Amino acid sequence: MKKSKESRGISIKLVEHYGTGAVFMLFPLCFVAAQLMHPNMLHMSLISNGREWIAHFRGQSLLHAAHALEFLCAPLLIIMSLHYKRVLRGSAPRLGFIGVAMSFTGALMLLANKSVLCLTISAFETLPDDALMGLAPGLDVMLRREGWMALLWLLPLLPLGFTVIGVALFKTRLVPRRQSILLIIGSLMLANPEIELVNFIASVLLALGLIPYAVRLLRTGPPVDVTDSTEHGK
Repeated sequence: MKKSKESRGISIKLVEHYGTGAVFMLFPLCFVAAQLMHPNMLHMSLISNGREWIAHFRGQSLLHAAHALEFLCAPLLIIMSLHYKRVLRGSAPRLGFIGVAMSFTGALMLLANKSVLCLTISAFETLPDDALMGLAPGLDVMLRREGWMALLWLLPLLPLGFTVIGVALFKTRLVPRRQSILLIIGSLMLANPEIELVNFIASVLLALGLIPYAVRLLRTGPPVDVTDSTEHGK
């Protein structure tokens, strides 16, 4: 019975460890792909009203697919955030807690943002032109985040939280410093007001910082813990 419990415990640790490694590999690849699917990436102006928003998304099936992919990235970000909580618990508990609390909250806001402003819009896409244009005043208030949609102003906590995590990793050298620097820069760039070219560059930087860490996790098996590793980044 004891061996059976130990075996189950080892199996859970294996699934958790390699599953986390897969998440760190999957997120940057999905995020880069989502940015590449955005049309008019070089367009730098911001959408200011419902009619402009309709012109932006009307007939753009790839854009809706990109938003759905970003929606699916949110659970991956939560898993990554919780992993960093464990990693930083022993060496930078305060910074780790702050960064994880911010990024976790921001990831929830990303789920809400993509649900309300993206998945809902894909449903509006099925309406005829005259009915869709009649929704422009409603889209205006959505863009302004009226009512309880004001909670979506908390979305910047996501990149800022991962910036704090990057600073903690940089200070503790739990990963090579070039990886933590890429995480910091990429996260800070994502705090921009939805400029697609900036988001794409940020996604590439994050991929360069996160994929080597994913490879490291996938190459090492439990019970190896990053916090117990004697390897320090340079």
